[in-house]
Amino acid sequence: MKKSEPWKTELNRVSWIAAETNNKVYHLLIQRNPELLSLCGYVGVFKDHPLYGTVYSAVEMYNEFPPYVHGGLTFSGHLGEEYANHLWYFGFDCAHAGDYSPGLAEIIGSSTPLMQRALREETYRTMAYVKSGVNDLYKWLSEIYKEFIEKKPLIKDTNKSMFDFIEL
Repeated sequence: MKKSEPWKTELNRVSWIAAETNNKVYHLLIQRNPELLSLCGYVGVFKDHPLYGTVYSAVEMYNEFPPYVHGGLTFSGHLGEEYANHLWYFGFDCAHAGDYSPGLAEIIGSSTPLMQRALREETYRTMAYVKSGVNDLYKWLSEIYKEFIEKKPLIKDTNKSMFDFIEL
């Protein structure tokens, strides 16, 4: 049986703005990887957000690690000139083991029985799936900011600093 192919009808990019009552704006984005054709989700935070400029691998030191996002955070930084350079983005991708990446399937092909079985068992992560993860990440980042302005401690383990989580 042939797999459905939602990536052929889904948009390649969807973005929306979440505006908060405190006049803070978050940019939420889903973008298709041009080579793998899998989706990636991002949330952009503003300069006075406490996680602005933080590498994604150091985020675990904050009160609660973000709600589950597919495969965990795999990106932090500016997204380039076509996006607001004043925002710092956190993101995740859907090109992990067990994920169906249509572009990779085209590159590798399904010439061997092993590859045919692997491709059948992988799951394509749809736009709706990624949107749910982006929304969860946004809610978590928004909560971190609210805790920050209420002066709640942001670091879980007071014996560690940000630099304990970053390889120099």
